[in-house]
Amino acid sequence: MVRQNQSRTSAKRSVGLPGQSIVKFFGEVWAELRKSEWPPRNEAIRLTGIVIALSAAVGLFLTIVDFIFDFVSKFILGV
Repeated sequence: MVRQNQSRTSAKRSVGLPGQSIVKFFGEVWAELRKSEWPPRNEAIRLTGIVIALSAAVGLFLTIVDFIFDFVSKFILGV
């Protein structure tokens, strides 16, 4: 059998100043970002270009598929 008092005490939170947790959060985020290893500028630009090109290709593909489905559905429904 689980004790109910034990679960109630572990659920209590420490109370601080209202903005303190937000400041602490962003401070920890900034510290983690400083630890991370960033790619060189030319690699970041190249990878960004790849992402943009692939996004455009997927968008074009979905546009073509949409037009095909539109045409087929209008043909079937006789509109």
